[in-house]
Amino acid sequence: MRRAVFIFAAAVQFAEAPAASRSVAQDGGAASAISNRNAVPRRERISAACELQSGGESAVVAVLPPQTLRLSDGRFVRLAEILVPATAGYGIRFDASSASADYLRKEALGKRVEIKFGGMQRDRYGVFVAHVYVKGQQDIWLQQGLVNAGLATVYPQSDNHSCSEKLFPAEIEARENKRGNWGLALFKVLNAAEPKSILNLVQTYQIVEGKVDSASSSGSRFTLSFGKTPKRDFAAIVESAARTKLLPDKDGQTLQGATMRLRGWIDRKSGPFMSIALPEQVEIVTQPHPQAKIPPEQR
Repeated sequence: MRRAVFIFAAAVQFAEAPAASRSVAQDGGAASAISNRNAVPRRERISAACELQSGGESAVVAVLPPQTLRLSDGRFVRLAEILVPATAGYGIRFDASSASADYLRKEALGKRVEIKFGGMQRDRYGVFVAHVYVKGQQDIWLQQGLVNAGLATVYPQSDNHSCSEKLFPAEIEARENKRGNWGLALFKVLNAAEPKSILNLVQTYQIVEGKVDSASSSGSRFTLSFGKTPKRDFAAIVESAARTKLLPDKDGQTLQGATMRLRGWIDRKSGPFMSIALPEQVEIVTQPHPQAKIPPEQR
């Protein structure tokens, strides 16, 4: 499945598909990321009020980069709702996968952890997909730690998105302080008004921000255009499940003129587009003018 995060078993090693088939684009600034990656802020120790089901406790006996743990009870657990970018082999000195593994070894290796599920519990290869908390006087939520260190980005998925909203503040803090991959520009917010630049990042997971120029409906889908040339400019296709929660007025006219920040995989038709299946993929940065209307012919 093209959009799944795959893990292939080979003896005791696993390789995840985003590290092989999809990457996060990168450019310069490796030195700043290297200098920041070890400064993990204490915000990671904030507990999350997510609706999770306990999967029991065990000890971590191995870390498999970039975000998988092997437990003493035999389970392999991939950290849910986050994504670590692939950088190895791209001519860059900073290896994000190794940096995340270093963090996990420091915080979790040899320690007792509790596994908690917020959605699908196993992937197609039998690997558990869960949130992991290192037990102690104050539990450490590993997902929040990686995101707040700038080593992972929040990655809500249709079958695992219970705690994404609790992870966003950590991501904002990391972005504002240019920690880890944010300082390196492995993570960055792309400008929706620059479709040519976005097209260079097809098949990568990105965050795109821009102002909604127009909106149109086709069946259960709703399309938000971020420019006046639909065949060239960036667009977001809002699927029915997300549309119900994002567009309570059904016609979406209140979104025209809004500045939105979207996250997802970049795809291409004639121009770049992103599919929005979950409300967690969308952040409304600024509201449109209250009188903004969508012309009937665009509905």
